[in-house]
Amino acid sequence: MKKTSLFLVSTLILCILLGGMVWGADKPVTLKFYHWIGTDAQAAVAEIDAKFMKENPDIRVEFESAPTDQYQNLIKTKLASGDAPDVFGVHPGTEVRDYSKAGYLMDLSKEPYVKNVMDGALRVTRGENRKVYSIPWDMNVISVIYNRKIFTKLGLKVPTNWNQFLAACEKIKRAKIYPMALGNKDLWVTQLIPYAMAPSMIYAKNPEFDADMYNGKVKFNGAEWKAVIARYLELNKKGYFHPGVLGTTYDQTVQLVATEKAAMVVNGNWILAPIRQANKDLDLGMFPMPAVNAGEDPTISSAVGTTTAISAKTPYPEQAKKFMEFWMRPDNMTLYLKDKKAFSTLKGVTVDFDPAAKELAPYLTKGKTYPFLDQSWPNGVQDVFLKGYQELFAGQSVEKVLSDVDKEWADRTKK
Repeated sequence: MKKTSLFLVSTLILCILLGGMVWGADKPVTLKFYHWIGTDAQAAVAEIDAKFMKENPDIRVEFESAPTDQYQNLIKTKLASGDAPDVFGVHPGTEVRDYSKAGYLMDLSKEPYVKNVMDGALRVTRGENRKVYSIPWDMNVISVIYNRKIFTKLGLKVPTNWNQFLAACEKIKRAKIYPMALGNKDLWVTQLIPYAMAPSMIYAKNPEFDADMYNGKVKFNGAEWKAVIARYLELNKKGYFHPGVLGTTYDQTVQLVATEKAAMVVNGNWILAPIRQANKDLDLGMFPMPAVNAGEDPTISSAVGTTTAISAKTPYPEQAKKFMEFWMRPDNMTLYLKDKKAFSTLKGVTVDFDPAAKELAPYLTKGKTYPFLDQSWPNGVQDVFLKGYQELFAGQSVEKVLSDVDKEWADRTKK
């Protein structure tokens, strides 16, 4: 009797354990997806995640979002405490390099979709070992936004080099219209024209300029950056901005373009929406800042706005990789980008989110792009540059401003 009872109990325990194992096998895996994009593309994120779960019923996705200004500190805390989500957003450039060096990010270099990403977009997704640790999902650009009606009325064609650009500005000025709006009261705006020019003037000739900065081979207070600043100040000296740029805000530049008092503004594609809200009837276009000589192609200042990584310590690596691959399908990226109102990072994928932006798309498909400059710089350098741009327009010398930036770079990169 005792042996029989013991057998029955043992059999019952075994059945419970086996049943639990079978139940556990049927239980869906839950991926934690954490990102800031829920604040501006929530509908698309929800739709894409739902499609993924429908196609993969054995995987559940729990999405959580935080505002951009809070996200960076929140994800740092999660990573440091060992509470990393399976899939999460990483800011491009310095943050990708720092997190990959710390061992937080999975190497995605051999994933099949990587070959479909534009080379320019991949630059800010690599670690120090050049491996790809995050995947770029969208791009913004800094370019010239212009009023097509004014250009047509004055018989102007889109300029393709610096001399043509100056000639167009001069003709617009003579027509009693401000050639360009500039809101240098807002610090972040001060950098946009140099950001639009430097890719063509510096990085097209030496893509490793920033690497040379880190290695002490070049300085900001050198011929390259002096030439960029000279052209920036040339536009001001020739009167191609409106009076009082240091007292003008970004919002006021929107109004100057919307009311057709200014024919152009150098800014990101994000300015299109507020301009159109102020004047829905404007016929706007976009072209690359032509800071090149005749016969040269401009290099566009483009920034990956969103990159997404997989935790190196996720307990579900295969499911997380399947989720990322799903997101990178052209149909899903198109859905996301329409909601996000941004340019594609995938070769062959263009999204018509604005007629003006569509005009710039052919330039982007050529791949002649360079990331927003600060994405490769040490923290703090950009802040000194922004203050310096304001000082330049107040009469400070170019040498003093660039020397201050060099000093900040040196301080930030001391070993």
